[in-house]
Amino acid sequence: MSPLCRRLRDRGRQLNLSDSAIARRIGISPSRYLNYTNGFREPDFDMLARICRVLLTTPDELLGFAAPLAKAEDRDLQCIMAAAQALTPERLKIAVGIMDAIATRQEMDYLTGEPASPPSPARSGALDRRSSKRRPR
Repeated sequence: MSPLCRRLRDRGRQLNLSDSAIARRIGISPSRYLNYTNGFREPDFDMLARICRVLLTTPDELLGFAAPLAKAEDRDLQCIMAAAQALTPERLKIAVGIMDAIATRQEMDYLTGEPASPPSPARSGALDRRSSKRRPR
């Protein structure tokens, strides 16, 4: 497997994107993208630029001329950016509103001294509906 193939696969994994999702965002068939990731074909410059936009990277990074862009602590942010690129403008506005609401809630929790993220019922076991009470807003 060529270094370009390995980097394409690694970058897709870092962003939690399947090959099919990447192909769809680029605007090509999944089989065509698989030809690139399996080393059967190499993308031309225009296609490489399109791939880079979707994978939030540079041609230098994919071709091995630069240090990796993704640090472990930046992966979540880059996943959010990759997902945002695939949204329509209307849905992107909704996503921004949701993220703003989450950030505002976190700030409010910090100011009131409450935990920023309470444990979910899935993590803490079954939720006993009789003992759960809603907090006033």
